[in-house]
Amino acid sequence: MRQKDIAKVLDSTEAAISQYLSGKCAADFKISSSMDKTLDIVSAAVAEGKHPKVLKYGICQICKDIRTKGLACESCKTESGDKTDCDLCLK
Repeated sequence: MRQKDIAKVLDSTEAAISQYLSGKCAADFKISSSMDKTLDIVSAAVAEGKHPKVLKYGICQICKDIRTKGLACESCKTESGDKTDCDLCLK
């Protein structure tokens, strides 16, 4: 699947997809093995052209996992400075 097609499905830009795939964006972001499995399922759904609701549900599960486990905290601190009192992801 081309980056242009992925961007369209994810309602993103080709440039953003390129940055993630090249490791220029969120390179230090670590994922759990359970999230890795979910990402595999969502990736397959994108590649197979599954119904958009399946894709949205999968992405929502990934975001929920990231927020509830605080997985973005280190990246957020790197981008925005010290966020020790931040509850942005937990709202």
